[in-house]
Amino acid sequence: MFDYGVSLKMHYSKYIYEVECIPYDELIDGLIETCDSFSLVTFFTPFANSLAEYKEYGISEEESKKILEELNAVYIEQSKIRWDRTPEETKDRLPDFEKILDDAVAYRKKISASSETEDEFSEKFDLNHSRYSESSSFVRCMYSDQYSYGRTEFIHKEMIKNENERDVLEELKRFNNELLLKNHIRYELSHSWPFTITSELMIIHYFKCNEETKKWLKRRKDIFDFDVLEDLDFFRDGRCVMGVCTHEEWSFLEIPWRKEDLYPQS
Repeated sequence: MFDYGVSLKMHYSKYIYEVECIPYDELIDGLIETCDSFSLVTFFTPFANSLAEYKEYGISEEESKKILEELNAVYIEQSKIRWDRTPEETKDRLPDFEKILDDAVAYRKKISASSETEDEFSEKFDLNHSRYSESSSFVRCMYSDQYSYGRTEFIHKEMIKNENERDVLEELKRFNNELLLKNHIRYELSHSWPFTITSELMIIHYFKCNEETKKWLKRRKDIFDFDVLEDLDFFRDGRCVMGVCTHEEWSFLEIPWRKEDLYPQS
């Protein structure tokens, strides 16, 4: 699991936020040479308008528990970072972090217990609910996170009932992706990856950085030219050093990124 806290704190480091300004082939050459892996994501349940056939799939209770535990940890880490950024004068008028978190979790559990479906939960959940006279963006975000987590719990309950097994490598076996399949390292089922959290369950595929995967990547015209498998992220020693949101056309790149700058000869 990636370090979401590092992702959110990236503004403290030096980054390029318009990666598309770098010639694509030059970028891929440099990253393949200096990184050990990259990832691409795809929907666990593909949309009907994607290249993959639409079908509902299920997961086991054990898988669901692990995925939800990781998602909960991401939301808590996100909240801690927001709390650190909250002005001291606002904190002085609020209970401590743990109290706000406990209250938000208790409210979410209360609404979940009284709801039978995701729609009912969504109708009952008041995003502006708070026991505190002081309203702040931090508190609203905390309750928004619990709302999203609660919706995801209901989605998982339905997925556990489904016995259709998902071939997680389906997209790698089709669409001329043989080079990716050959260099596949592992996959994760998750609702979060660098700079993204979603109620949609996703498959995150990790691949080796080598000449074969470089060849596959260079079939694309730029960092946003990805479909079915998208959101290209590069990793070095477990840290995300380039991230892309394909549909939003947003990206970042850690500086330095070229080999000659990272490892200057003495």
